[in-house]
Amino acid sequence: MIDIKVDFKQDYYNYIFHEVKLLREAGFSFPKIRNDNTYEIAEYNNLIERIPFQIPRKIFKTKSFHCPDKYKEGLENLQKEILSGESLFKHLSTKIFQSDYSDGMQFDFGIAHLHLGVKQHPRFPQLVERTSDILYCIYTDEAFYFLTIDKHNRWNDLKLLEMVQNEFPELLKMYEIKDSQPTQPEPTEQQRKILRDKHINACIQLNGKVYISPGGGVALNGFSSKSTFRFIRIMSLLMKLEYEVKQFYIINELTLTKKYPDVKKLEIHFATFSKPLSVFDSKLNYKISIDWNEKTIYPIDIGMERIHLYENRLPF
Repeated sequence: MIDIKVDFKQDYYNYIFHEVKLLREAGFSFPKIRNDNTYEIAEYNNLIERIPFQIPRKIFKTKSFHCPDKYKEGLENLQKEILSGESLFKHLSTKIFQSDYSDGMQFDFGIAHLHLGVKQHPRFPQLVERTSDILYCIYTDEAFYFLTIDKHNRWNDLKLLEMVQNEFPELLKMYEIKDSQPTQPEPTEQQRKILRDKHINACIQLNGKVYISPGGGVALNGFSSKSTFRFIRIMSLLMKLEYEVKQFYIINELTLTKKYPDVKKLEIHFATFSKPLSVFDSKLNYKISIDWNEKTIYPIDIGMERIHLYENRLPF
């Protein structure tokens, strides 16, 4: 009987630790306030959640959207990058280099902000120069929704979400709490800021309707709740995948031992975090792939298409 060793969880950890090492070398901060090394994984996921992945998207704008002349070149550049699926990293805040930063507006409202500079940033060459006004927007896998170009610090302004409710109501539909009555008085912008600073999620009230956070909310450590749930889903998938891969080798053991009679032990690892996922064993170099989109995970002969698990968000 072949002794099979599979530890996809540790493979995943090793992959993240390697990514963190490269990001540190590129100037990213990973404070790691705990001695537990797995905290770096939470920091990494929190960072990745704040970076749009690279995929072509459509663009929609509010009826009142207006771009001042001084930002037209920067906006045109951004629109080309969105439509072609290029990296948008250079338009992000300088806070993107802080892996543990809690982006209250994005985590709560689901609204991101992008800078419209044209020249290179003097201190952060990976970014464009800062602009006094910024683009407030929402993005999904399919599209970017431009809300307005306006001053900084509208981080707690519900008027931004009212724009979404009025012109793109489908973006909020899944977050509405049905049959819920608004409370009086509604939290002020300052009160919402205080709650965010304390890492407390609060319902959002817009024109008589009540919503949970469209951005998924914030966890008690200040990190994105979406990134936390993403990590849990990945761990669940890896546990299931370990079982399926072991079953695959058990079912095919007779064939394998006939072909490789000296096989006594197999160590199975990830070849890459990809779609489909590539897995290999160090003894036979036998490769299998898993289609992430299938409801039932099953091994098949490998297809070499490699799409990054984190959708290639970083441009370096």
